[in-house]
Amino acid sequence: MAQVVQMKELMTYYPVDPKERSRLHKQFILNVAYSVVGEQFQLWVKARVVARNEKVAVEKELRIAVDPEIAEAFRKSNAVSISKGIGANSKFQ
Repeated sequence: MAQVVQMKELMTYYPVDPKERSRLHKQFILNVAYSVVGEQFQLWVKARVVARNEKVAVEKELRIAVDPEIAEAFRKSNAVSISKGIGANSKFQ
């Protein structure tokens, strides 16, 4: 997060006073970064999330053995679970 706060492209959108800058909510800073930097920032965030998820999966031994065809279908799936077990592609929405 500290890297994002210090991005030169974003400094004009922050308060001048460092004390006020330190009080900015993370969501505000990220929204500004997404809006100003655009796709480059989105790719950076995605890479960080993938790296973090990979690290957690390895550290906590969350990997499972799956048939390669099933694993590929899962990776290509765009279905997203929502509350109460109803998926994004459900006819019950």
